[in-house]
Order: sequence, then C-alpha cells, then structure tokens
Amino acid sequence: MKKVIIQLLFVPLFLFALQAYAQLPGEDGAFASREGIFVYLGPAMVNPEKTWNNIKSYSLFRKEANGNQWVMLNEIESPVTQTEFGKRLKQALEIMPYPVDPDLLPPSQIWSDLMDADSLAEAWEWTTWLPVRLAIGIYYYDASAKRDTKYIYRIQYNGLDNTIVDEFEYSPSFYPREADFPAIIPEDQLYTDNRLQLSWKMEGFAGIAWAELQRKDNIAGTFSEVKADISFFESEENVMIYTYVDEAEKDRFFAYRIIPVDYFGNRGKASEEVKTGNFDYFMDVRLPDSIKAASSQEPPGIMISWEKISNPLVNSVSVFRSESLDGDYEEIVTLNPGFSNYVDASVIPMTKYFYYLQLNGYAGGCSPRSSRFFGIFRSENAIPPPVVYIAEGENGNPEINIRSTDIRTAGFRVYRRSRPDPDWKLVSGFIPANDSVVVYLDENINLRPGRFYDYAAVSESHSNVESTRSDYVTLKHGTDVNVASPLNLLISEGDGIVRLSWNHVSDDNMQGFLVYRKEIPEGYSKDKNLDRELITAALLPDYATFFIDSSASVNTRYEYSVEAVDVFGNRSNAASIVYSGYAINNFIAPVIQAVRKTDGIMLSWKPCFQEGILNTIIKRKTSEGKYTTMAEILHGESCMYNDNEVFKGTRYTYYLLLETDDGQQINSNKLIVSF
Repeated sequence: MKKVIIQLLFVPLFLFALQAYAQLPGEDGAFASREGIFVYLGPAMVNPEKTWNNIKSYSLFRKEANGNQWVMLNEIESPVTQTEFGKRLKQALEIMPYPVDPDLLPPSQIWSDLMDADSLAEAWEWTTWLPVRLAIGIYYYDASAKRDTKYIYRIQYNGLDNTIVDEFEYSPSFYPREADFPAIIPEDQLYTDNRLQLSWKMEGFAGIAWAELQRKDNIAGTFSEVKADISFFESEENVMIYTYVDEAEKDRFFAYRIIPVDYFGNRGKASEEVKTGNFDYFMDVRLPDSIKAASSQEPPGIMISWEKISNPLVNSVSVFRSESLDGDYEEIVTLNPGFSNYVDASVIPMTKYFYYLQLNGYAGGCSPRSSRFFGIFRSENAIPPPVVYIAEGENGNPEINIRSTDIRTAGFRVYRRSRPDPDWKLVSGFIPANDSVVVYLDENINLRPGRFYDYAAVSESHSNVESTRSDYVTLKHGTDVNVASPLNLLISEGDGIVRLSWNHVSDDNMQGFLVYRKEIPEGYSKDKNLDRELITAALLPDYATFFIDSSASVNTRYEYSVEAVDVFGNRSNAASIVYSGYAINNFIAPVIQAVRKTDGIMLSWKPCFQEGILNTIIKRKTSEGKYTTMAEILHGESCMYNDNEVFKGTRYTYYLLLETDDGQQINSNKLIVSF
C-alpha cells in the first residue's frame, strides 16, 4: 500500500499541542488509540550527557478509574547511545497507529540533532513525530490496557538526587474512541493522462495525520481500500486532501470516500462520497421527453417537469434560465437524476422566462442542451395590503407614504374619505412599486382646512390581483403633525455609568430617539445658551426605553435631553433632566491564583485590566517575616508573575496592591502557597 504522509505541514500545531500537555493534575495527557493508550510523560529528554529540566527518569503508575490499587507500569529513561535510540525507534515504528516511511526518520541524523539541541523545541523537525517521542522516552505506549476500561495514570518526576521532583494524575481515559473531525466534503475531480485526481476539503484543522481512500462500484458492491497517494495542504481556513488513483478500470463508474485518522490512530467519520469514473468523455445519452413549464400556485412559481431519467451514466440534471429566447442563460439549479420536476420560485409574476435542460456525467462531461421552452407565472393569490404613513407635504397638502410588505407587489392605488362620510373614493392611478417606500401627494384643491381625512391603499400584484385595503391613517388638513414626546425621563448611576430611562412611546409612526448632553458649569442650575452634544451614535430604535452614557466624566453635572423622531423626520419637543454628577469609579478587587512549578511559583490574577488602575504591586511574606514588594508591574502589561526566588519546604503568603489614578489602594485576596 502506498501512502505518503506529508506530516511536516502540521508541525507547528503538533508542537504547540504536545508541549502543552501534562502540566497540571487532571489534564488530558492520555490519548486513546485503536489498540492501546499513549501516555505523555513530560517535556524532558533524559540521558547522562545532557539532562533537561533536572529530571532523571519518569515513573508511570496506572489504576482503573473505579479502583483503588495503583500498579507501576514502568520507569522510563531516555536512551544513552545512538544504537539504543535506533532500536527504540524501530520498535516505535512497528507500533505506530498509522504508516510512516522509515526513510523519513534517519536514526543517526535525529540522534545527532538531539545531542546538539538544548531543548525539544530546537529539534522540533524530529520531536513532533510520535515515533521519535516514544523512542526518547517522553511518551509511553500502554499496550496492556484492557479495551473499554477507564484508567487513571500517575506520572512521577524523579530528580538527579533520587528525590521526587513532582507528580500529577491525568483524567480518566479509555480506548478505542472515534476521532472528532470537522466535516469533510468533496471539492473537485479531474481525469487526465489515464490518472484520476480527487480532492476533499476539511472545513477546519483538527489534527488529521493520514487518511484511507476507499472505493466501491457505483452500481453495486461495498467499499474497500484503494492504493493511492494521499497528501494534505493546510490553508488559513481548512485542510485540502488530495488523492491520486491510477488503477481504476477503464470506462467504469465508481464512488470514492476517505476515512480520516488522527495522530493516535483513531478513525473519524467517512467523508461525503464522490461519484466519478476514469474517463474524460460523456456517453451519448437521450435527453428527457415531455419537457414543459406551467404556472404553479402551491408552491408558487413556474413548475418545470420532464420524464424521469433512468440512465445510470447521468450524475445530475442542470436547469438554465434566461429572460429572453436568445439571451444569456444562467444555471439556476443542479438536481439529482431522480428528480423529474422543479419549481422556479424566484420569478416575477406575468413575466416570460425561457429554459433549457442539460444532463451531466460523473466525470464532468455534459449532454447537448435540450430545446428551449418558456413559462409564465400567474399568481391567483391575493397579496397582503401595504403599510401607510402620512405627513404634511408641499404647500401643506397631505403626503401619503406607502411601504410594500410583499415582494410580489407591482404597485399601489390610494383611497380617501372625508369624515363623517363613510364611503371611500379612489384618488390615485396605479403607482409603481419602484422603491422601498413610494409617495403620493394629494393635491386636490377642494380639501378643506381643519377637516379630518382618512387615507388607505391597496397593493396590486404582477398578476393584477388586488389586496384588501390597508389600515387607514388620519390627517387634519392644514395643521402641523405632532410627535409624542418621551415621558417620565429618569436618571440613575452605577459602575461609573449614567443610565437614562423613559416610558414607552406608543405611536405607529415612531422611528426612534436621539439623546443629547451638555455640561452645566459650576454656579449655573441651567444654561439654555450652552451648546448640547448628540451622544447617540445612531438613531435609537422605536422600542427603546433607555440609554446608557458610559462616557460621562466623574463629578461633572450634565443636562440630558431626549427627542422622539417619526418616520417622516418630524421631531418632538425635548424631554430634559439634570444629572447631579457625583459618580465615582467602582473598582473590582482582583482574585489571585498560584500554580507550583519546578522552577518557582506562577501567580496570575483576574480581572486583568481595569480602567483607572495605574500599577499592580506584588507583595509576599514568609510565615515568620514581613511583607516585601516582589515586583511592580505597570497595569495592563501582564497578569502573570513567576516568583523564582523560592525555597523548598517554605510557605509563602501573597497579595496584590492596586494603585488607582485617584489615589485609592485596592487589595486582592491573600493566598498561601507551599513550595
């Protein structure tokens, strides 16, 4: 079987992920495989010439998750000679859960590079390979684990002076498990020079190590593995998977799929299938008979139908459309050959559309196009009525604004009645719906000032079907349009912000609200001559009942005002209120945490950043001593500090002191840590 694994393309991700494992108890560092469990021991390679992290060896213990008895599996040290390393590498390749070409891992070169390196990261081109990690003793393969049994592993670090440097446990793990990969979908297929190329796309990168190509006869049969080259290429958004097939029988149709496998040999779900063949022409197939188009009411549109296609060489049916017989046709849909009809719902009623069909083969070939035919959609269903607004237009005449509520609307007609007359009169001709809102200006010279007039409108579809009449709106001719002002304007403060609130304004024509602010100088209760500032970035929506001002200065008096705006741009009178301006910054006392490491105590705290904090001072004392300053960090530069001036067997107490820009001092919690 020929499989080329382009693993080095994924080195940066593996390096980051595998070095991050096994730093704290409870983390996931035991990885299920198909036949056992791989256990990550630690980041140190151990040999007499060069010991990293002052670790002599690892002791590995195991117990069942529901048991109490720990069993020592092994004590692991790194190889001390190239010969021993080569022997271990050969054994590791034999237990690898996916195939690796041994020529890619030359023992002498790897050993030489490891001996010259001062850390695993310096030899990353080798130490990202799982066989190398097994050979140098930073991974261990537990082949004695029982299937479907949960285990907990304990790792013990043994120092050069035969003391236990550290130890930790992993979360329960068991095998086998199914790998969780993102969706894998077909991307492309190409047949050239007697060789078939297939490609899939994995939408996201999740640690694919290799993939198995499978094939079955498209007419019958089951999937079986195919010998093929497989390569992976990682982009910013996904992973491309390419395969090359050069031994499929000539002029046959097949279905292909790939099975992804992760770094530890766990298989994922199969990809979507690709149906294709190893030829570059499309056989002469008969076009479907009885092609026709008719208006459809349910679902609405133009129903295109044809005789069902039974030829197994046809992969899909494409429908093309144009608005003129000899115009440019575009493909609007590709259907499975099992379909025999399609409703084109993206049509305008009473408009003629032209179509033709084309049959597609599995390898990309296509039939000649069918004869062109046309259809017209005539909707028999009434459409919803429009929404009507009213404003004062030119010369004081009523201006009727009409908004459609349905894409099938071709235009409108406007009706009017004068109170108390109950009868409606058509006052407009047909008004095309050529914009989101259309305007009708009632210029009838017989309208009487001071009299009430009601206006309504109907929508008319492209099929000449009218809607019912809309809700009516009323205008007293010759008077201004009044916009309701916000009522019960209230103000509150907290967490350094100012909150304005008002009652809901019930008005169908309401569009939204604008909020203004002006600073009131000391000694003035109100100053109407001061310029006010618009502080809403955009018009607040019509349902808004509050606004939060987070930019108010501390200890500053303001006058706030709120105006309502209707859909025609008319504004209400401003509702105003004065804010006393005694808000203060409310700071949160940080919470400090600590992690004991081999080279010190790592401190971290939350929240990391607060507006108004200048410095973060780290305080420490021993059980017998007084607090001293360990570090002073400019606030926001870091939320972590590693205290490496510590001694074994000593207890330390830490806390943070935060200095604010207004002279306050805020203390964190106190934390006791033994090293």
